[in-house]
Amino acid sequence: EIFKQELTVVEIMPGGLTNKNFRAVTEDGTQIAIRLAGQGTANYINRPGEKHNAGEIAGLGIAPEIYYYDPKTGSQIVEYIDAPTMHPVDFQTRDEVLVKAGAVMRRYHDSGLEFKTSFDPVAKIDEYKAILDEHSYGKRYEGWERMVEALERIRAAYAKQPPRRVPCHNDALAENFMLQGEQMRVIDWEYGGMNDGYYDIACVCVENPLDARCEDVFFRADNFQDEPWYGEFQIYRNLGVCQPKPEHALEVQKALKVMGYPTHAAERNGKTYLLPGEKQPESTKTLREEWKMARLEEQKEAASRLFQKSSRQKGRER
Repeated sequence: EIFKQELTVVEIMPGGLTNKNFRAVTEDGTQIAIRLAGQGTANYINRPGEKHNAGEIAGLGIAPEIYYYDPKTGSQIVEYIDAPTMHPVDFQTRDEVLVKAGAVMRRYHDSGLEFKTSFDPVAKIDEYKAILDEHSYGKRYEGWERMVEALERIRAAYAKQPPRRVPCHNDALAENFMLQGEQMRVIDWEYGGMNDGYYDIACVCVENPLDARCEDVFFRADNFQDEPWYGEFQIYRNLGVCQPKPEHALEVQKALKVMGYPTHAAERNGKTYLLPGEKQPESTKTLREEWKMARLEEQKEAASRLFQKSSRQKGRER
């Protein structure tokens, strides 16, 4: 239907290193994104492969839906994602961005999809080096020798133990992530291909760049959801206090520390609580801490009564 309508709005979109991108609106208000592929890009980007790969990821709801694609040039018309584009500062300062980016990356890595193209970072660097030599370009950036040495170590490691190859984006810049409500979307799959998933992960860590704490959040946050104490972990993140089982308290503390929440344990009425910051001497325990623990007990008791009441009502309805 969109191809039967006139365009009422056409705007140049910012960004784009090799292509020109536009936002357009059709007569019925549908927003679309138009990409005019850079001249000659089909010489080093597998455009039919991109169409297939991006279409597969779009089927997961991660990449934008493709309305039209020219496999010869790479120009395309796709769904316009009306959402904020991420930037390095978002990855450096917003835990939710790290968590959602890690979760969506794991989702397509573990999807079982088979891309039509592969991406070998070692072979790709060899290819770029050959182009420089072919054009007798002798200049090299500072640190080139260290890079070549590291590349050879990686090559040897891959030869000794080939990595598991999964669907990868391979160009995971912050600007290729868009946070649409609660869902992280990923655009620009030009370099997508089967690769070592750790290459994608490294791209996020290096391109942004992330410090050690942010890396911990990116690596681990989405893993906690399968832990038996995940509910208490979430309660703390929302209320600033939680009451884990004694055998889980240390694990919850470690997880919260990864997320940037240092805590200490306190006892009240025979129960263990986690509270913000370092432990205070018993004589200086603040009234605020006592209030938080008492308040959590009240909320849990109220929730339990509500659940029991709901269960009794459902039992009578049956």
